[in-house]
Amino acid sequence: MTDSIHEESVLLRRKDGHECPATFVWDEDEFPLCTLTLRYAEHEIVAVEDDYFEAMRTIRKQLALDGIVPVCYGASRNCFPSGMSREMGQAILVYRMTMGIQAKTEDLVSIFNSGTDVDPVTVEEQSAFFDEWLVGPRRAR
Repeated sequence: MTDSIHEESVLLRRKDGHECPATFVWDEDEFPLCTLTLRYAEHEIVAVEDDYFEAMRTIRKQLALDGIVPVCYGASRNCFPSGMSREMGQAILVYRMTMGIQAKTEDLVSIFNSGTDVDPVTVEEQSAFFDEWLVGPRRAR
């Protein structure tokens, strides 16, 4: 494996709460394409999009058909990339957002990482939170 190929382990959660290990694989040398592969059990899902967050969303839509969500910031209710992250960083980083509070640089996390604050949801639920956060008033911390 070359230095440009990356692997990140995540957990996938089924509706019944059962979790199984999975691996996201991507090659940063494919720029400007963002090809993301998810491997789990005997399955492999590949998505090619303009950025990795969008590729993860495409994969999540496929997983949702089987009632599965990744347990990572890229699938968390309150996480979304900025326009700059999408244009310049291929959306590997997203902001952890709090309703009513302006996001700051220290709120940036990798879409592949996880933490106790991850709230895995559907693509639609994540988009709805972001839309609500965008239109709501925000104050600095």
